[in-house]
Amino acid sequence: MLKNVLFIVGIVLIVSACGKQDKVKPEDAAINFFSAIYNDKNIEKARSFASDDLKKELAKYKSAKHFARQYLFLSFDKVTINSALGDKVMRSEFYSSGTLTVLFDGFYNDKRVKEIRKVHLVNVADKWYIDKIYDDKMYSNDR
Repeated sequence: MLKNVLFIVGIVLIVSACGKQDKVKPEDAAINFFSAIYNDKNIEKARSFASDDLKKELAKYKSAKHFARQYLFLSFDKVTINSALGDKVMRSEFYSSGTLTVLFDGFYNDKRVKEIRKVHLVNVADKWYIDKIYDDKMYSNDR
C-alpha cells in the first residue's frame, strides 16, 4: 500500500514538473540583448530580444559595433552587464511593460567606463522584448 502511494506521488511530481518552463524575466531579456551587442557582437542575436519597432532600428545598422557606437553612444572592449536591483519590483507576471535600469561596467581603450541606460520592455505572448533604450547621461560618467 505504501509503495503504491509513493509511486503515485512520484508520478504526479514528475508529470507536474514536465509542464513547467522557466520564463525569461525582464532583466534577463535586457541583459541578453546588451550581451549580444557587446560581448557576442551579434546584431542578429540582439534582434531576438527586440520589439518590432527596435528591430526596424537595428536593421539600419550593419554590425553590433556600429549600432553600439552610433545609436547607444557606448563603446566597450570588454563589459559586464547587470540590471539595477531597485527595478526588480517590475513583476513580470503582473505587467505587460515596464522600465528597467541596466548597468555597464567595462573598459574602453584601457580606461574603466561605468554607464547606465534605462530600457522600456514590453511583454508579448509571455516573452519580454526591449522596446526603447533611453540615453541616461544624468547618471553616467563623461567620456
